[in-house]
Amino acid sequence: MNDADVSKQIQQMVRFIRQEAEEKANEISVSAEEEFNIEKLQLVEAEKKKIRQEYERKEKQVEIRKKIEYSMQLNASRIKVLQAQDDLVSNMMEAASKEVLNVSRDHNSYKKLLKGLIVQSLLRLKEPAVLLRCRKDDHHLVESVLESAKEEYAQKLQVHPPEIIVDHQIYLPPGPGHHNAHGPSCSGGVVVASRDGKIVCENTLDARLDVVFRKKLPELMDNLEQVEGVDEVEELEDLQGVDLEGNNEELVPEIIVEPTVGMFFDSLDEMFEYYKGYGLQEGFPVMRRSCRKGDDGSLRYVTFTCGRNGKSKAKDTNVLRLQPNQKSGCNAKLGGRLDLVTGKWVIGNMILEHNHAVSPSKSRYYRCNRTISPFVKKQLEINDEAGIRMAQSFKSVVVEAGGFEKVSFLEKDARNHIDKVRRLRLGEGDVVAIQRYFKKMQTENDGFFFSLDLDEEGRLKNVFWADPRSRAAYKDFGDVVTFDTTYLTNKYDMPFAPFVGVNHHGQSILLGCGLISHEDTETFTWLFDTWLSCMSGSPPLGIITDQDKAMKNAIEIVFPNTRHRWCLWHILKKVPEKLGRYVQYHAIRVSLHSVVYDSYTPVEFEEAWHGMLDKYDLINNQWLNGLYEERNRWVPCFVKNSFWAGMSTTQRSESMNAFFDGYVNSKTTLKQFVEKYEKAMESKIEKEWQADARCFSQRMPCRTSFAMEKQVEAVYTISKFQEFQQELANKIYCEVFSCGGSEYEVIENDEQSREKTLKVFFAKNEGEVHCVCKMFEYKGILCRHVIAVLSRNRIQLLPEKYILRRWRKDVRRFYSKVKVSYDARNSSIEHQRYKEECTAFYDVAEVASKNEESHKNIMGWIEKAMKDVSLNVRSDGDDTCSYGGSGSYTENIQDPVVTRRKGRPPTQRKQKQFKRPKQKSNNASASTTVEVATTVPTQESHMALLAQQAPFEHAFFPPYYQSWMNYGGVHHGNLQYFPQQNLEEANRGEFSSNEPST
Repeated sequence: MNDADVSKQIQQMVRFIRQEAEEKANEISVSAEEEFNIEKLQLVEAEKKKIRQEYERKEKQVEIRKKIEYSMQLNASRIKVLQAQDDLVSNMMEAASKEVLNVSRDHNSYKKLLKGLIVQSLLRLKEPAVLLRCRKDDHHLVESVLESAKEEYAQKLQVHPPEIIVDHQIYLPPGPGHHNAHGPSCSGGVVVASRDGKIVCENTLDARLDVVFRKKLPELMDNLEQVEGVDEVEELEDLQGVDLEGNNEELVPEIIVEPTVGMFFDSLDEMFEYYKGYGLQEGFPVMRRSCRKGDDGSLRYVTFTCGRNGKSKAKDTNVLRLQPNQKSGCNAKLGGRLDLVTGKWVIGNMILEHNHAVSPSKSRYYRCNRTISPFVKKQLEINDEAGIRMAQSFKSVVVEAGGFEKVSFLEKDARNHIDKVRRLRLGEGDVVAIQRYFKKMQTENDGFFFSLDLDEEGRLKNVFWADPRSRAAYKDFGDVVTFDTTYLTNKYDMPFAPFVGVNHHGQSILLGCGLISHEDTETFTWLFDTWLSCMSGSPPLGIITDQDKAMKNAIEIVFPNTRHRWCLWHILKKVPEKLGRYVQYHAIRVSLHSVVYDSYTPVEFEEAWHGMLDKYDLINNQWLNGLYEERNRWVPCFVKNSFWAGMSTTQRSESMNAFFDGYVNSKTTLKQFVEKYEKAMESKIEKEWQADARCFSQRMPCRTSFAMEKQVEAVYTISKFQEFQQELANKIYCEVFSCGGSEYEVIENDEQSREKTLKVFFAKNEGEVHCVCKMFEYKGILCRHVIAVLSRNRIQLLPEKYILRRWRKDVRRFYSKVKVSYDARNSSIEHQRYKEECTAFYDVAEVASKNEESHKNIMGWIEKAMKDVSLNVRSDGDDTCSYGGSGSYTENIQDPVVTRRKGRPPTQRKQKQFKRPKQKSNNASASTTVEVATTVPTQESHMALLAQQAPFEHAFFPPYYQSWMNYGGVHHGNLQYFPQQNLEEANRGEFSSNEPST
């Protein structure tokens, strides 16, 4: 082939390649255009969908706005009905009080009544000597019936007549009248107390009337609601004919026209709402600036301005902490005046120009446009009570609304609302609120105990409380408790002091708690004394605390026969601080750990301890020498001879403290702290019930065929059986050698392949077995070494003495039957109605939302029913909780002083403890106390308080009379309230739990 042929072939190939390339390019172009058109259609459809959704959202907003406006028409009449109900109930109470006062005016019948009241009080107290108080006007009547009352009491109980001492110095208040219209009053009756003042029976006519009125109040309210319900049904029937088709009109975006001079409005509020809406549309905040009244005192002129009107002034005197300010001196305003002829408000002057930029997109951030709907307020309040942090609670609102731009308030507004609700929930000082709360709990829970300790100025120092379930649980699980105050404080920096035990599931159980102002011997003595009285005077067998000297002194005073153990963790955490300066610190720490944990007998510990001191030249270390002197309080081989339910540290108390962490902070008030205690108790009780249900309905499978494993599984709770099962499984690491007689040697190889040799003593005939590790004595669970010896001797079943009742699941424990009503605030009639309505609405929405026709019917019915519903009635004021009771006894008690407590700052309490320090560490005032304790025993045989000897002149009466009982200016003692009993039953010597009627 010559050059011409080659050139020709090349040209043909080039033409072919070019043709193929052009065809491919055309194909790619067509495909790209097709994909572009598809993508464009998808984007268009997506935008159309967004527009439709936005349209539907705005349409719903308009519909809701119309419904709200429609519902407000009956708001005024509804408020009047509620006010009329309250007035009627108050009038009934006043009328009943007047009728009760008339009882004391008929001397013949009143004389018989006084005798019956005295006999009833004597039967209730059953004391050989009592103190009696009455009104001054009733003094002679009481004197005349005393002897006959004594004889009747002695005849009923077949005892000697009691000694009744009538107080001639201080009387009960006189009956209500003009001379004491604003002071305390008493319509009649008597108050009888034991000689030592520990038990008081208030048998006044006012107290009986109060009991009956509280009992009948729900019935009265039901009758009033039934009468009102008839009118509501008729109004709902009238609403059935309302035409709602107008709501389906085409949505037209609402545009607020620019204000002009001469525009008029029906009311001043309407004018302000117009200007605020105009500001929202244009993008500037508004505020009420000034107003002026006419000669007749009526409002005539107002001025609304831009929210940035005025001059910027720094409120904070600290130039290093200046805060931003929105004031810019803007002169934009709108002036209105009242037209005296038409009675309407007219725009008289205005300035529309601003000296700053405006932005409609930022209008929602201005304070005047930020509002929280009643429904969202309720959700925030419920989340706050449940312990949900505000950040998470606000996020849930944002997610539900569909984004931040659709939420009409900021997280800061939600926090401010919750703070306001908390203040309203208190409604008064902390001490007053907590006393009212305790009295409310006492009314609803028989056996609720609380005690307040006051200083010489009448200021709260310490508080202790325990619910009846905790008091009953102490009988089963009060043998060993832990006590710790090093973790949690409140706004007054008062440490939380819980008494914590262990139940049959191995769970922490609260046995009472307190808030204390000081950590000294006097305070701890008061707290331990109060707790001991609350628990029927029965001290625990063992108590675990940290090394606090004040605690040690108080325990020796109050619990002289109780085994006191120090928290091992608190001791070992000080090792870096006390020994970190030594060059051989790491070797010392390992050696100390081995001495403490690997010594099974005191002799072994003594040898290992002195060997460590000699090896590392620690003989002159004062900290170690101090620990050695107190070795019987913390070294395991010294304390394991006693039962500790498996506890070696105060971790139980700290875990209870940790439960509050996140809910309680430095701003938490006393009342809020006690409410958090409610939540903790509810959660703990629920977990215990779940564990009980699990043990009842489930069974743990056995790992082996040993009969003793099946024996323990049948009677122990699941958690405790798992502990035994683990020991049974670990016996495979144990090798048993007989030493002759009843002595055995067990060699154990642990997980680190370390070999341990332990002694086990087994007397087969007596059924006694002991191991030097003392696990059963200390924890109540047989160790692997004992199990291995029993297996070696072919013992199939454990002796009954080694099956502890404490861990059994088939035991009926009294405390589990004690019911406690915790959520007192949520038990109100209004809250119950709210929950019932929400539940009903949710059920309806679940069904109706599945069908468009059903949805329209339901929405139409709701719009009709909205006439009877007010979304804003008392939305800002009904959150206040009142806990009942007389307020006279709280007037002189003041809130505690905020003081800095000892110990590390709260910000450092969670730092790692075993980090070696970089540098070497260098390292009570008496007051008159006032106690107010109130208890109601659930079982007199189980819950009766040990009578504490107190001088007669310090006898304490109910808090109603505290303000006019003063013996030398000092009050102290314990006070008991008993439910009023039916007079006829008392005269027959019978008592029932039902409250009487007068």
